Amino acid sequence: MENLFYSTKEQIAFYITGYVDTTNVNAMIKVLEDEKKTFIEACNAKGVEETTVQSYEIRKSSRYKSMRVFYALNVPESPKDASQLGESWTMDAWISN
Repeated sequence: MENLFYSTKEQIAFYITGYVDTTNVNAMIKVLEDEKKTFIEACNAKGVEETTVQSYEIRKSSRYKSMRVFYALNVPESPKDASQLGESWTMDAWISN
C-alpha cells in the first residue's frame, strides 16, 4: 500500500494520506473516517484498533507539508504492505525530512 510505513525502532505504523481538500465539515469528517478505516484495514489486526489511531496535519516537511498522517503506537510487527524504515529512522524524522 502506498504511503504506509513502519518504524521498527519505535514500533509505529503510519499512513500519510494526502490533503483533505474540502472546507465542508461533514465532508471532511467523512474523508478522515474513510482514511482511518483504510489505515486500520492495511494494518490487518497488528494491534491497531479504532481507538488507538491518532492523526495530525503535518506542518513541517519538504514532501508532506499540509498532508495528514494517521499512526498507531506499540504495533509489534510491520503491516504486510508497509515500507519499513531503517533502524536510524523515526516516524518524525521520515515525515519532516
